[in-house]
Amino acid sequence: MKSKEIKWFQIKKWIDKDYPLIKFLALSNKVSFNEQYRNLGSPNIDKYVDDIINYYSSETKLDKWMIRAIADVSKYSNPLELFKIKDSKLYDLENGSKLVLSLVKIFANLRLKKIDTVIFVPWLKTGGADLHVVLLARSLTLNKKKCLVIATENTTSEWKDRIGNENVFINIGPIISKIPILAFINVFRIFLVAWDVKNIHVMNSHFGWNLLEKYGLILKKICKITTSLFCYDYTVYGEPIGYARNLDNINFEFDVILTDNTPFKDHLVDYYAVKRETIHTLRHPIEVDLLAPKSDAKGPILWAGRLDDQKNFPTLIKIAKKRPDLTFEVYGSSVTDQMKSIKDETSSEVNIIYKGPFSKLDEIPINKYSIFLYTSKWDGLPNIVLEMCAMRIPVICPRIGGLGVDLPEEFLNLVSNPHAVDEYIELIDSITKNHESYLDKASKAQIFVVKNFNFKNLLEQMKEIEY
Repeated sequence: MKSKEIKWFQIKKWIDKDYPLIKFLALSNKVSFNEQYRNLGSPNIDKYVDDIINYYSSETKLDKWMIRAIADVSKYSNPLELFKIKDSKLYDLENGSKLVLSLVKIFANLRLKKIDTVIFVPWLKTGGADLHVVLLARSLTLNKKKCLVIATENTTSEWKDRIGNENVFINIGPIISKIPILAFINVFRIFLVAWDVKNIHVMNSHFGWNLLEKYGLILKKICKITTSLFCYDYTVYGEPIGYARNLDNINFEFDVILTDNTPFKDHLVDYYAVKRETIHTLRHPIEVDLLAPKSDAKGPILWAGRLDDQKNFPTLIKIAKKRPDLTFEVYGSSVTDQMKSIKDETSSEVNIIYKGPFSKLDEIPINKYSIFLYTSKWDGLPNIVLEMCAMRIPVICPRIGGLGVDLPEEFLNLVSNPHAVDEYIELIDSITKNHESYLDKASKAQIFVVKNFNFKNLLEQMKEIEY
């Protein structure tokens, strides 16, 4: 039995109620549904395609050509697979269509906010790379620009409010986890064009790198492409891994690469043949309101940071075992499953006291401590070391990344590598016996950091690179 001729108001009601964006995408491509979907009683609406496009253009405030471009993405044998929901019974039309339509509306509304820069991040938590993004967002605000920070992993972002009220934060992680990533990237590029952004910045986001690998060459024609690279991660076999390795898969040259340390800049030039003028070493500002008068010569030793493989907590345990006469207090939390609970790690070490997590350094009574111990296996130029120097506490750290280079050796107490337990102990003893002398060294470090790592300098750098 043929479907009856249906008026536009009936079509609109039909779209809203039963067949939102997913079926529109398929129909506008004039691709037939499977019989099971035909049997739902849908009319033949090929002649109404223009009306439907007008409707979605009105609903989303996107141009008609963008609606058509989104529709044209559907090239699957069954077009509904474009927005297939994982772990669902066949096709979850109801939830899937609402999910996609709501997403389209969100991004369409963002067009009205006149975004200058879009920054892709995995999340915004309490880490150095996360602080990098917070500082970039704040510097854009001070330079009268606006940014959109997009988190792409299905997790929380404790620091999302730190980017400032003038900027926008959204988390697409929960949506990406339900939609095939390549299909979503195909649609997402349309929004980047629609927003007329000046700069796309990818920072540690798998989704962002996938976007650049597929569409970077095209997007580069309409805006600048930026990334941030600080150091490698390493496998248990010592193999370098991490986002910098993605440079092998990129078929264009970045306009700007940001880093925080000179050694890694040199490596990118030598190993990946990146133009030196493309890479800019930023000096991340420290919070000068956290300055402290001096540390306590008789206080315990402080360790603070993420409890993961990179930060190398086991070295502290080895030091504590060799020196049961010393007290170590620990601040931090785990953001991965790589390590056991800190309570399990320290249960047998009575001289290691776990104090709990922290989000900002003003939650730690720095004046209470005699030394700050940093044990990371690899890093760029760690913000927490800069902040400790600004608070005039003697710092013991390994010679990694920018430590000893961008933060000169004369201001630090360096060990040869992050596993050099005996060297750590030797420096601890030396600082304990000659605390005033090492405080003079810490005072010089404080002056250097406050002078060089501040917002004024960062803003000048951002203007120079036209970020």
